[in-house]
Amino acid sequence: MREDLKNKIREWPDKQGYPLEMTVARAFQEAGFYVSSSEYYLDADEKKPREIDVIASQGGAHAVPGQQAHVVPIEPNHLALG
Repeated sequence: MREDLKNKIREWPDKQGYPLEMTVARAFQEAGFYVSSSEYYLDADEKKPREIDVIASQGGAHAVPGQQAHVVPIEPNHLALG
């Protein structure tokens, strides 16, 4: 395989935001959230499926009885860091 192609393959994940998605998911897991990645929903305006990179939730199906549910849909590529 050509060296320039190998470099492009190595660099591709960093340009796509995957490392940030995994960092965000891990942080929520470590904070006690149930985490799901790459979930889809139907965009009500455009009637097209859209992907949510990370969903972090507490409660709901994973709740202790009497506990409230909290769900946080996350698109790390749209986060302002700094």
